Amino acid sequence: DWWDWYSRRTQAVARKREFDKRRDVLLFRGACGPGGHERLKLMRLGTLNGAVDAGWTSVDGYTDLETCVADLSNQLGAKRRKRDSELSTRVPMVNYSHYRYLLHMPGSATGSYSRNLQYL
Repeated sequence: DWWDWYSRRTQAVARKREFDKRRDVLLFRGACGPGGHERLKLMRLGTLNGAVDAGWTSVDGYTDLETCVADLSNQLGAKRRKRDSELSTRVPMVNYSHYRYLLHMPGSATGSYSRNLQYL
């Protein structure tokens, strides 16, 4: 099926990229949603001097990103910051192997882990 083909293709590309030549950066991309408390905490860390590339790619369960971040911030008792509500560019799975480290966080809607993990 398509996922089997995509998985084989992605793994083949990754094997061609030597680990030592990959970006020495932790990558996270994901949606902002009702279960995204841990994700918001990550976003609030910033880049940690270039060691982290984390960003929102979409919104799940809210009308817009601003509302999602405001609600999560309120639930965490954290002051909302403007940069917490910025969308980032998506990174196709085939390009994950440009990074040394991939971070998987509890999901945006339910707080469960992403079902995409089964395809990596």
